Amino acid sequence: MKVAVVGNICKRIEVRDNKKSKPEIAGSFISALTAARLGHDVTLISRVPDNTDVLSQLRKEKITLQKQSAWMETVYESIYTKNGKQIKVLSDAGPIVKAIPGNYDVVLISSYYGYVNSEVIKTLKTPENIVCLDTQSYTKHRGADGMLLNKPWLDKEKYLKHVDILSLNINDLFYLTGKVSLNSANDLLKFGPKLVVLTVKDQCNYIFYDKTYLKMPFYKVKTSLPSKKGLGEVYDTCFALKFAETHDPKEAGFYAEAATSLVVERDAVKKPIGPAEVKARFKIMKDIFLA
Repeated sequence: MKVAVVGNICKRIEVRDNKKSKPEIAGSFISALTAARLGHDVTLISRVPDNTDVLSQLRKEKITLQKQSAWMETVYESIYTKNGKQIKVLSDAGPIVKAIPGNYDVVLISSYYGYVNSEVIKTLKTPENIVCLDTQSYTKHRGADGMLLNKPWLDKEKYLKHVDILSLNINDLFYLTGKVSLNSANDLLKFGPKLVVLTVKDQCNYIFYDKTYLKMPFYKVKTSLPSKKGLGEVYDTCFALKFAETHDPKEAGFYAEAATSLVVERDAVKKPIGPAEVKARFKIMKDIFLA
């Protein structure tokens, strides 16, 4: 399939006990890398400067870059404290406000931080394709000190009418609807999406569609990794790819969770998932949960 990933490539720095890690690639790059390693023809639409070291990695993975100019990279810190995690944006490549139309089967709006204009989604949407949007960059804004703060997404209607799959978590749900309930998640279908995928951290995913919903279990694995970078990007990517293939929400949910469970065990960029292992984990999950 032809896949477009829209969002700025990020450099992520992890801060624990006042110690900073080296910058690691995150954001839309993980979505593009995942789709490419699963055998799809991928175009990444992103703002990147000319001197970024990411360009060589995109060429290596045979990911086409629809490059938009930027003065700097998007860089942020994930700061872990006893009270949870905070995000501080150190530099911002800028919003994505245009795109060249293409005959894409799947379009992923995969932006951890950085605005993607509604006109971009409208340009890339066709009657036949699947558009998947993660809400996380629409429910945050950058404060004067660089810290990310939550905000209501007030103009969501002009975006969601072009979206097929809406992906969000409990926190995003509150800033979209003012409520946290299964009914409030289901109500988002009224704005246009065919599916709403709600992640309840460390518990399950709910998939809402056609006046019903599925409660999809997590596949529990052990991990020694201190953080779980890229889980959302991998889940959304694999869910959209499988749904575009089958139009079956349950199949898409199991496939996405199979892929995500593999990423829990390792770094999503240093060791990207491959089709054979996702297929094997997918079968195991169905054998367990559909037996």
